[in-house]
Amino acid sequence: MCAFKKFDKIVTTNSEINRLQTNIESSLSPIVQKPQLDSNILTGIILHVGKTNNVAHLLNRIPIGYKVINCYGESNVWNIKQSDSSFLYLACSATVTVDLEVS
Repeated sequence: MCAFKKFDKIVTTNSEINRLQTNIESSLSPIVQKPQLDSNILTGIILHVGKTNNVAHLLNRIPIGYKVINCYGESNVWNIKQSDSSFLYLACSATVTVDLEVS
């Protein structure tokens, strides 16, 4: 799954349009293929101390990582085990509500 649709060329016999399409494709491809652009913002996630918090990230793939973008209290957040295609497995030093960016 990607945040952006792949650039599709139209079939034409016009060489100028074909050249333009090739230039557009070669410029956009490195950008749209970046998995960092396919991210989700998860808000209001309550993490409980002393347990593994299973957080559904909704990417339908193994994420490359996450960032705590807001932390509504004093707590450290870390991985308990490797994420899979459905969940982050997080722990925290104190019960806290966070907003996460998962990509």
